[in-house]
Amino acid sequence: DSFQLVVGLSSHFMRCLKKQTTFPLANPRNGNTARFVSAKKLFDDLCQAIHTSENGGILFLDELNRHQPTPSLGRIEATSPYGAEALLENEGSAMGVINLSNMFENNEFNEERFEIVTDLAIRFLDNVLELNYYVSPEIRELTLNNRKLGLSLTGFAELLAKMGIAYDSEKARNFAGFLMKLFLKRSRQASMALAQQRGPFKNYSHSYLAQMNLAPMRNASLITVMPSPTISKVFSTSSGMEALGVDDLLLNSENNFLVSKLKKESLDVNSILQKLKHTEDLDLIKEIPEKIRLAFKLNQKISYRDQIKMQAAFQKYTDNVASRVIQLSKKTTWQDVYQIIMFAYNSKCKGIQLSREGYLMKELKKEKKQSFSQGSLLVPQNGQSARANLFFGRTL
Repeated sequence: DSFQLVVGLSSHFMRCLKKQTTFPLANPRNGNTARFVSAKKLFDDLCQAIHTSENGGILFLDELNRHQPTPSLGRIEATSPYGAEALLENEGSAMGVINLSNMFENNEFNEERFEIVTDLAIRFLDNVLELNYYVSPEIRELTLNNRKLGLSLTGFAELLAKMGIAYDSEKARNFAGFLMKLFLKRSRQASMALAQQRGPFKNYSHSYLAQMNLAPMRNASLITVMPSPTISKVFSTSSGMEALGVDDLLLNSENNFLVSKLKKESLDVNSILQKLKHTEDLDLIKEIPEKIRLAFKLNQKISYRDQIKMQAAFQKYTDNVASRVIQLSKKTTWQDVYQIIMFAYNSKCKGIQLSREGYLMKELKKEKKQSFSQGSLLVPQNGQSARANLFFGRTL
């Protein structure tokens, strides 16, 4: 198993970084300044650590809090895994995913069906909040007083491919903006309708939604966009807003969206899929027409700038966090990581997740080999680890 560390950066720190001045490090126990450090040196160390560990994330805390719905209740200092749902201390939410690949009908995006599913999903998730089991009275109280939802999307890249739109094109980003604007508008309409039936969330009068003169809503926040690698595999589609990976094209290869395109061109599907498994690069398979290669452009072929531009397009109309994993190649340097984080900050993203190809698996294999040879506690010599005789748990 592995986990991801996410570092929160304030606007004050980013200003010090740009001016290359010192930054006051605060003692988290009392808030007092412990010492001053070079913002540039600290940020260099952070970028090198992310590069070395292969996996890391950044939250831009002030951008996150600038748009949070209930600022009077405190600052947001963390998010759910993958940086998707920004929550206060002791706050929970109900999250779900709509599969965009099912919204393609008659060679176009079915806007009406998308709106109907959004209405149902908002009502469903609000019901989940009511029926949920809460582990403490504090979490129950704050969660039900704000009633935050995190309705997300997956299968965006597959939808683009079906529509024949290249992921890294301006047309794709314009469609993302249209889609998210529609998503937010319809979600708010559904929440307003629920508020008329069931009442608005308790803290509505203290929220920025009331300051915007929006009609009372049932939920403080509604939509998010998160990486969904596991759920997308269940749906046999691409993850979140992210571009296509090789696995997406090989998944359910008997009847997936690439196979359907290839069959329409009367191509040798089995031969092409075998070549794809071997090369992991559509551009090397010349019998595939160029229009298909462009529409099915793989993640590793998308520049980090185009990945972040797409994230920014999603974030513009997302009332919570639009999150994605920026896939980096083995050749990426820590200086590249530096530029990527700065580009995401300047693009008004609320955070960024980074993953560099290959390094972590190599280190895990090396450590596992050493553990076996040294008989460490991590992997006992007899191959069995101690465990309790009885476990207690609950499925929620």
